[in-house]
Amino acid sequence: MVVIKPNEFEERATKKVDDLLESYMGIRDPELATTIVEAGKDKKNPDDFAEALDSVLGDFAFPDVFLFDVWGAIGDVKNGRV
Repeated sequence: MVVIKPNEFEERATKKVDDLLESYMGIRDPELATTIVEAGKDKKNPDDFAEALDSVLGDFAFPDVFLFDVWGAIGDVKNGRV
């Protein structure tokens, strides 16, 4: 069995997204946070991110304000601001 260890970006972004999940929805779910980061890490704009997230986690119907905050958090980690 091969275990793939997340890189530093993925670890930091997942932590930020997990914090946002707790803030907005009152839950901590590192697996869900990881899925959200995976959906958004290579996207170039919030619309592409929202589309990707909807295709993977559409049943969650995340509010737009949450999506924009997650997009911002992922961008902050990518750009070394966090």
